[in-house]
Amino acid sequence: MSVVYSGGKPLAVSGKSYPLPTGPMNYNGPSGGLVELLRGDGATATYDFMYRSQPWVYAVVNKIVFGTLRLPLRVWEYGIEDESRKKVHAHPLTRLIRNPYPGGSASDIKAHVALSLALHGHSLLLKSRNDGVGSAPDELWRIPWRNVQIISDD
Repeated sequence: MSVVYSGGKPLAVSGKSYPLPTGPMNYNGPSGGLVELLRGDGATATYDFMYRSQPWVYAVVNKIVFGTLRLPLRVWEYGIEDESRKKVHAHPLTRLIRNPYPGGSASDIKAHVALSLALHGHSLLLKSRNDGVGSAPDELWRIPWRNVQIISDD
């Protein structure tokens, strides 16, 4: 069993208590979230720290993220008998992509996913269903990966 945990209070699952995140050592991004610096003293830094402190890294990552925003998100319907496809305009999924949450747009979701993948190697969106379990999702909310800690029984 794995628990995805995001900030706030300590979490208790199945009688076990899990502590709050303590720092960058809890990141589960590429290379465990830490990169050894070439100083020779064993110092490490997170990708997030390098992104925020190095202007060239910041510029390159932002260029990749803004390039990703230009990619379209479309819904397609494929034929069962043949290999034809057609773009679907009137579907709940197209509305969800255009308006993922109140005041949000498809660009907001794409930017969040691309930046989170570049900095942490993971991205997380929360599906919200206002009509209950089994209904189609109504909203997609961004969850900042830097606030998430994965806790596993292993």
